[in-house]
Order: sequence, then C-alpha cells, then structure tokens
Amino acid sequence: TCPPPAYGCTSFQFAKINPGRRVSASRAGPSKFRRLGSFTCSTRMKIGTVGITSPKRGTWPLFYARGIAHDRAHDWRKAERDLQRAMELAPDQPYILNYLGYSWADQGNNLAKARVLIEKAMVLKPNDGAITDSLGWVVFRQGDVGGAIKLLERAAELTPEDATINSHLGDAYWSAGRKREAQFQWRRALLFNPEPEEKVRLEAKLQDDPVVPGQAPPAGRSVQ
Repeated sequence: TCPPPAYGCTSFQFAKINPGRRVSASRAGPSKFRRLGSFTCSTRMKIGTVGITSPKRGTWPLFYARGIAHDRAHDWRKAERDLQRAMELAPDQPYILNYLGYSWADQGNNLAKARVLIEKAMVLKPNDGAITDSLGWVVFRQGDVGGAIKLLERAAELTPEDATINSHLGDAYWSAGRKREAQFQWRRALLFNPEPEEKVRLEAKLQDDPVVPGQAPPAGRSVQ
C-alpha cells in the first residue's frame, strides 16, 4: 500500500521504512519506489502545507516524502525539485540518490547524472537489491546490455521476489536475444504483484511474443 503524502519522521525511521525506489503509476520503483510501505512515525504533519523557513539536514525526510507524494500525483516537476532539495540537505543518503537517479533513468533523462547518483548509492549500500537494480537499469538505458544483465542478475539474487527487478531482467535478456529466459522472467514478475500498469505491459509482452523454437527476437523490439 502507499502512504499518505504527509508525515514527519526521523531520518532513521524514514530510511528504514522507504527502500528508495521511485513510485509512479507504472512502477514501485522506485520507482516505483512502489514498496514504500506505511509511515509509522509517532509525530505526523502534513508536509504539503508545512513551512520550512530554514531547512537543515534533519529536515530532508520532509522534502523526500513530499517529493514522493508529488511523484505519485504525476507532478514530476515538483517531485524533482523536492528530491533535489533533499539531496542537497543529505548528499550521502543512499535512498534519495537512488530514487532520483532511478527516476531519471526510468524516464530516459539525465542518464549520465543518474548513473553517478546510483553508483554513489551503491557504494553506500552495496548489497541492496533495489539499488543494484537501479544501476542495472540505467546501464541498460545507456545501451550496455551485457553490463546491465550482470547487475540485474545480481539484483534478482538479492531481492528475488520483486516484480520490477524480474521485469527489468527479462527486458535485458530480450535485448540480448535470450528470448526464452526473458519470457521466464516476465512470467516470474507476474507472480509478485506488479503495479497494474506494469502487469498490463508484462502480459502484452508475453501475448505478443509467444515462444517459437528457433525464432530470433524481432528487430526494433521495444522493452520499455
């Protein structure tokens, strides 16, 4: 379930609750994101209306949470602004780095910057499946299919029951011509409660491309 767009939490509580993937109508995943869980902080406030006149490092969760709320409301301009503000206040917070970096990568924007952010998050959280998946996805978007597969396979090992990670791995396999493995991953992704729009895309991929022994992937295949 998705949290209400407004709570005040300590940095530790917020980091533990939120895996740092972007949440969007098509994702988490975030991504996405997706997988936010519920805020359980004792102190709550509506960040949409609270005024922060002198932001300090400890207020980064407010900007982060409001950015996620804007993202879920499909207002990326405001979401991006809040996420960047949160990152300015807490530049070493891996979940902020991952959320913003993945969001850019998923949109196909600022890929070089996105990779820098996610690589920094990986240094801070090297065994986090969501962050590893984000790095694999930006590498995939940059055209390095082989490098993406290695990262996405690692992400699937770290977090095997994740719809988006399995879907991403399937897309990478498809681009590498590994059609049967791609369809296996897409079917596996359907087992783990993907977001409604992601479920539709997965089912469409499987319906449009039934396995035919010896058949090569069609040219120009889109895996977005």
